[in-house]
Amino acid sequence: MTIPTTEPRDDDPSLLRDACYPQPTPPASPFDSATYYDWKDSESLSCESVEECLERWLDDNYEKGVNVREQIKRDCPIKITAYERKPIEPSDLQSTAESLVEQAQEWFAEEFGDQDNEIPGWNADVDKELAAGFAEVMARVFAAREIESWQCEQVGARTYSAEEVEKILREHEPSLFEEEAP
Repeated sequence: MTIPTTEPRDDDPSLLRDACYPQPTPPASPFDSATYYDWKDSESLSCESVEECLERWLDDNYEKGVNVREQIKRDCPIKITAYERKPIEPSDLQSTAESLVEQAQEWFAEEFGDQDNEIPGWNADVDKELAAGFAEVMARVFAAREIESWQCEQVGARTYSAEEVEKILREHEPSLFEEEAP
């Protein structure tokens, strides 16, 4: 009778498979992989890490003469919100393209149309063809020029206790706590 073992054997085919095709590491949570972090509803986002966000929070809220550790204890817990840039979707390009076609049709009708502002041969098929072409050109140019949206959307939030904030800040910016040394 053979007793099953959890130790891999040298002739185990899964060893070769795993060496040739390593399993991808699971993706980080949306919070951990976000682009920006904020502790308030800012008009603009600039903190690119939780550590930077907590440091900015402390800078903005620090009271002169108050021990940093006491300030953290007094003001925590703190909620940090994570944001990611909102992607420009194909539907955004399509609606913009349709708007451009409408503007173009109005302009051509005024400049080149007959007395009723009609353009011979311009119909719904022309609108569709132009919209598809405009959307395709925008998509190609946006991709080539790496144009991205500045608009952000919330992807997560975490609340940090005073102990967590102190630990993070001590690791990130130990000089904040130098005044405490005896």
